[in-house]
Amino acid sequence: MFIKYLKRELYLTLRKNVFIILIPIILSLLILFISLFKIHQISNALILIYICSIVVNIIFLIMIIINSIKERLFDEYAYLTFSLPIKTNQIILAKVINAIVMFLLIFIVFSISFNIVALRSNVLDSKVIDFLKEYLTINSFLFFIELLINVPTIIVMFIFALSVVNIFKMKYKVFYGIVIFLGIDIFRGSIIEFLDFNARLALNNSKLGVTETDFLLGGLNISNVIINLVFFIVLWIITYKLIDEKLDI
Repeated sequence: MFIKYLKRELYLTLRKNVFIILIPIILSLLILFISLFKIHQISNALILIYICSIVVNIIFLIMIIINSIKERLFDEYAYLTFSLPIKTNQIILAKVINAIVMFLLIFIVFSISFNIVALRSNVLDSKVIDFLKEYLTINSFLFFIELLINVPTIIVMFIFALSVVNIFKMKYKVFYGIVIFLGIDIFRGSIIEFLDFNARLALNNSKLGVTETDFLLGGLNISNVIINLVFFIVLWIITYKLIDEKLDI
């Protein structure tokens, strides 16, 4: 039953949003087509629109995930979800997997579209593409890898926040859910920053010959991974208990 529910979850999410997700690829193909005719002004204008589409897609990804959680877990038809022969833990897991799939899909779309844009040499000469080459190949790749590790934690944090909001029957569910989520995230970030600071301090005082740059580029920050793992496990257990025992569906 879990596999069927997960497939349904992915289908419902993609059915409404697949066109918007693919907009960067559509724009990149249009840029490539226009560049064949060497119309540089139009190409550069489309590149700016392309960059804006990436920003919009990131925002849209957040909205997709929020709506997929809110609509099928906490809205008036949530009882239909919980009437299925499936455990609460499996419902939460399906939400996490759905978010990871959406994140990976948009990352793949970004990668494909950027490579299409980079096919034309006249486009590569653009200052805008120079910016993209620098920040969307190295920095953004590392950012997306680390974010991929954070995604399960972030999703469970938001489900927990909405669970609290619904238990206390707050009026503006999404708003207060985001406020609670940000509060938890700030607390989590503070712990990570504290551990990072102490790790760098210990590194600078050590005689191992390892520089701070080596520390930062040698792999994912171990303190970040540990803190996220702890938050994920603790909030998963609490969220499961809240939804299963306290939430009035």
